This record gives sequence, structure tokens and C-alpha cells, in this order.
Amino acid sequence: MSGFVKRHLSTIAVAMVTAMVTAGIPATAAIINATKLNGYRANQLIRVAEASDTGVVLDGPSGYAPLAEAPIRAPRDGYLVMTASADASYQSPVTAPNAHCRLSIDLSVSPVLIWASDRYLTFSDSAGTRHKTCATNAAWPVSKGLHVVTLEGSLSHVNLDFRSPTLQVLFVPFGANGKVPAPISGPGAPVA
Repeated sequence: MSGFVKRHLSTIAVAMVTAMVTAGIPATAAIINATKLNGYRANQLIRVAEASDTGVVLDGPSGYAPLAEAPIRAPRDGYLVMTASADASYQSPVTAPNAHCRLSIDLSVSPVLIWASDRYLTFSDSAGTRHKTCATNAAWPVSKGLHVVTLEGSLSHVNLDFRSPTLQVLFVPFGANGKVPAPISGPGAPVA
């Protein structure tokens, strides 16, 4: 292959595909197998993890306790985009019970408590509200390696419980400006 062809191979391939589409030939006839996208391998671009439970997970009252945990391996520095929820309910009339849920990362190693993900529910027997969904989400910059994301719950009354928690975690390598983020760690660190 001549030096000219090697230097301009991608331009030639695009021109061939354009000519094929213009001529009515399906573009699938030309297959380009790229091993990297802007220097990133496919397994460095995105990952997903999830956790769920269909039973009663936590009965109140309690401090924060795990409802669901999802381990995910970040192939490089990037963001974890987290979405979670759990059903909170109470079984008998009580006076203004409340429930909390929040997200945390690496509780057993070097915990990052994402305070801005803390959601607060208040029940009112006069309104007849016995079930509510505690739903939360966050994005957090992390370093390369294994991380465990936890949905935590806290209940104020013995007649309250959490059921059916779900947790989804997505690894994304770039932020809004296309740059890789600097990881944030430590207890009580603010949401970036």
C-alpha cells in the first residue's frame, strides 16, 4: 500500500461509503472495524451495574443502613451516574413518621457520603398517605478501579419499612465539557 493511501485511508473510506449511499448501495457493505475512539477502547467508555430486592429490606427505626449495593469497576477516571429508589410505607397510624434515603460510594473502604442525594419523606395519617417512593440520583467523579455504590435508608418509626429498592449505576468517562474529571473522595464531600 502506497504512503499516500495509508495517510488518507480514513478519508478514502468515508468517500467510498458516501458514494455507495449516493448510488443506492447499502452502507453496510462497507464495514469499518475501529478498535479505538479518540484513543479510548470500547471497554473504557461505558459500564453499567444494577441491584434490586423485592423483599422487605429495612424495618424502622434505624440510622442509615444499606438497602441495595452495586459494585462497578471504573476502567479509568470518570463519573458514576447513579439513580435509585425504594418504597417506604407504614403499617399502622403513627404521628408524622419520616424516612430518608441517600447514595454513598465505597462505604466499607473510604466512604463518600453524597449529602445532596439525601431525600426526606414525611408521612401524614390525616392525608391517608401510607406509601411513598424515596427516589434519588447523583453524578460523582471517581478514580479508576472498583467502587461499590450503596443506596442507604433511614426510618424514624418502628412501623415504617423500606421495600423493593432499585439502584442503577452508569460509568461515563467524560463530563459536560468532554474532559475527564478529577476524582472527589472523603466523608461528607460536597457534590461536584
